This record gives sequence, structure tokens and C-alpha cells, in this order.
Amino acid sequence: GYMMIKMPGNPGAYKTGWMLEHLYVMETFLGRNLQKNEHIHHKNGDRSDNRIENLELWSGKKDPAGQRQIDIIKDLVLKLSSTDQQDLQNWLQDLLAEIVIEP
Repeated sequence: GYMMIKMPGNPGAYKTGWMLEHLYVMETFLGRNLQKNEHIHHKNGDRSDNRIENLELWSGKKDPAGQRQIDIIKDLVLKLSSTDQQDLQNWLQDLLAEIVIEP
């Protein structure tokens, strides 16, 4: 679930003074309050992972559910052991060597 922090007086806080931590992290990073049409997406799908590198600012209507495939792949690769990362790198190099790109 989403993490909450006590931020009384923040425009993004609920009447109780609590606000969603990922909103606060992004506002701090941007140096401004979020606009009503802005939403924060957790790249790795973990709603409690509020590191700025895991957050993405989206504009418009509510963001779609789920994760982008590339974000899932990046997150999984970072969780691999160094040996498995090397095996993956070798496999990708072999795969890319077989791909012919037409001009």
C-alpha cells in the first residue's frame, strides 16, 4: 500500500494532516506543489518504494493500471546476482548480433 507521512499545512495533505509520501517526495524534487492534473506513477509497481528514481510524473487523466514492460525488466535485472546479470548480458549480445536492421 501507499505510505503516509504527517504534513499538516501542506496543500496536498488530507484534513487530518496526513499525505501520501510519494506526492511529497515528488513535490520536494520539483520544488513546487503538484497540479490537479498531475499524478505519480511507481515504475516498479511497489507503492511503498518512494525513491525519486522509482517515481514518474504523469499529466492528464488518471494513469493506467500496471507497469510498463521495460520498467518491470529493469527492476528484475537489478535483482539478479552478478553472475546472472553477466549471463543475461552475454545472451543479449548474442541475440542482438543475430538481428539484422534494414535501413
